[in-house]
Amino acid sequence: MKKINSNLYIIILSFFAFFSCEDMMDYHKDYTKGGEIVYAPKVDSVIFSSGKRRIQFQYWLYDSPSVRSINVYWNNGKDSLEIPIERATIKESHILCDSGKVMIDNLQEGSYSFHVKTIDSSDNYSLKVEGFANSYGANFENGLSNRRVKSVSQYAINENATIDWYAASEEMIGVEVKYTKKDNQEAIVSLSASSTSMACPDAKTDSPFEYRTFFLPEPTAIDTFATDWSFNKTKFPFDRSNWEVIGVSDEQVSDGGGVKTIIDGIIHAQGIPSNFWHSRWSPVAPLPHWAVIDMKSPKKIAMIETFRRWSNNSTRSVEYYVGNEYIPGDMNVDFNKWTKITEGIFDSNASNNRLVLEVSDGLNVAGRYLLIYLRDSNNAQNTQISEIFVCGRSNE
Repeated sequence: MKKINSNLYIIILSFFAFFSCEDMMDYHKDYTKGGEIVYAPKVDSVIFSSGKRRIQFQYWLYDSPSVRSINVYWNNGKDSLEIPIERATIKESHILCDSGKVMIDNLQEGSYSFHVKTIDSSDNYSLKVEGFANSYGANFENGLSNRRVKSVSQYAINENATIDWYAASEEMIGVEVKYTKKDNQEAIVSLSASSTSMACPDAKTDSPFEYRTFFLPEPTAIDTFATDWSFNKTKFPFDRSNWEVIGVSDEQVSDGGGVKTIIDGIIHAQGIPSNFWHSRWSPVAPLPHWAVIDMKSPKKIAMIETFRRWSNNSTRSVEYYVGNEYIPGDMNVDFNKWTKITEGIFDSNASNNRLVLEVSDGLNVAGRYLLIYLRDSNNAQNTQISEIFVCGRSNE
């Protein structure tokens, strides 16, 4: 009896299994109508690199002899590019590899989303591979601005000029400077974004220079952008070889060499025992201390670089004035005849003996005589100035 029941149970299970399989086959047929789906091999990897009104597409396709083309789609499939595949000639680890670079040109500025499919010799499509990149244009270019010049120096006629720069922004990659040499020939020098000081060999004194800044919008971008050439407002320093100091409030010639040292081209530094203008201390001369320099012709000034005595912070603040009326040796400063052009305060740290002062762009004044005025001190009545360099305006 038990054996009959067991056989009956097996017959019933087989019955239901048969009809269940029929149902599953019917379900599968709904998805295989017209034949089984066959996909072409997809690309193994792609790179889209941003550029200037263009994007570069790079692909790798391994061991796929049946693939006849790679198709790239963007703008939601409205635009496309078909790339015919030539049979691989490169072997990587004994596997045939098709690879290539294709430029997608004439793209409007913006961000782009791509998807890539291959097509084989039987017109089968692969699964898609996605990528993203940017096309840069006028909007990006209009937002670019030149790297800022910090100071311009030329400490002697026979020395190279030096341009110091403020730190570069993240996208800046370099700067080019175009200037005139002493032989009146044009020269171009370059500076990387990581550097802050540039030498201009044999630069002609009192001459303007142009510069432009280069940008890379992304680390992997294929194109660089540059600002237009533009003149820096500050020229290389004036030639001071015929300048004279023609007036001074007081000086201690025995300590530093006297006031004439402030335009002799020698900056007081470690190892140079005597080269600065020291206010008189025997007997002590009261503040303020001042000196007048004859620049021999009226000049529009853009920047003044001042050095005080090495490792000494007695000199605190500096004021500069220009004028066109001064009688050599006159001991009176009539401020009605002078126009203040700039002022500043030295760092309290004695090791910082350099002060660079700019003259406002809106101050359009020229003067033959330059007055340096020392109103106060960090050390009772004493002040010391080592050297003064003056730069003119490019539009002078």
